[in-house]
Amino acid sequence: MNWKKLKYIVPILFLVVAVYLVFFKPASLTRSLNVGVEVPIGTLVSWMGLFAYALLFYNLLPSGKRTFFEKSVQKVLLVNLIAASLWGIISAALAGNWAFNYSDKNVFFVWIIFTVFILVLPLLLYLLLGLKKLFSRF
Repeated sequence: MNWKKLKYIVPILFLVVAVYLVFFKPASLTRSLNVGVEVPIGTLVSWMGLFAYALLFYNLLPSGKRTFFEKSVQKVLLVNLIAASLWGIISAALAGNWAFNYSDKNVFFVWIIFTVFILVLPLLLYLLLGLKKLFSRF
């Protein structure tokens, strides 16, 4: 198997595993890793799923000759990928714990916005790319 196929398959597999665990094995996500600090397995699974999601969208961008707009989209997707890779650390810093138990409603709202940003931004960018390609043909 070559690298081109692997860069699509691995994020999809990680994403499928994360979605499977979240929806079909939620009880297993509450268990904690024994590392001295209470880190629920669900935290790592969610982090892995978000990162795989961002990586998949980053890898889906066609390579080769790109327009200025496509290069800009690539840079924004890279920022999104970096945000997804730091999601767990930022979330833990906001919550003050690795279980992401928020006591402040405003901080929880910031966390929700940050998480939704990571999830929705690639969809919006690909929608814009599709619209640009659609209207550039006319």
